[in-house]
Amino acid sequence: MTSMDDPIRFAKDAKQDAQFERSAGNFAEAEVILGEAIDALEERRTQLQEDELGGERARKLAAALCDCYGSLGGVRRSARRFPESVEAYDKGYQLERDPVNAIVDSYNLTQRLVARILTEPTAMLKCDPTEVSGELIPTALNQASQTVEGQIAGPRKRDPWAFADLALLDTLLSDTSNPFETRGPWAKLKDLGPPGYVFSSTSAVVQDCLQRLREVDATPAEEDKRAALVERLEATKAWLERAASDS
Repeated sequence: MTSMDDPIRFAKDAKQDAQFERSAGNFAEAEVILGEAIDALEERRTQLQEDELGGERARKLAAALCDCYGSLGGVRRSARRFPESVEAYDKGYQLERDPVNAIVDSYNLTQRLVARILTEPTAMLKCDPTEVSGELIPTALNQASQTVEGQIAGPRKRDPWAFADLALLDTLLSDTSNPFETRGPWAKLKDLGPPGYVFSSTSAVVQDCLQRLREVDATPAEEDKRAALVERLEATKAWLERAASDS
């Protein structure tokens, strides 16, 4: 099968191959694989007839492309190329947010903001919102949290990835020392009984945030805020690791 015989199937297989290469630390190879899938999907989308735009085939191509851009963002994040990670997630988000595509998801929405924090961690420590790649941090996190809450109130009420996104956003935003209270999104995520990789994948994102926060220089005025955020993220990572082990 060539990429143009069935670009959606080709992209699905490419995502799996890229994940294998990413896990092995072969980030350049993973990016090449995803780039080929993205090119195939983009080319097929240009071939759609006018009466197909907005139809089921167009929506499936858009969803597959959205997934590939999200995977590309993840590869670049693992390679610590954070500004380029932002670019990939942003492209996925443009597809994710377009109502014509009928995609109800929050992966790119959430990760594009996390990538901005990884690009400029001190944005989380300022007294006032800070613009990073065109988004105000942490204001955009609040807006994203509200979006995911709306999705959970609708078609994603049993989607563990939705609760993982909401819990991560709320943990980054919260000033509570106990983000695991029984009515919170972390507890609700665990109640859904998802597979362990939901917890371990989210834990990897938390670890990236922790590492970046520890690397940057903070002013004396920012140090208390950094210490509180690091403590909260450390507790979150430990909780996620236990949950993954128990799953």
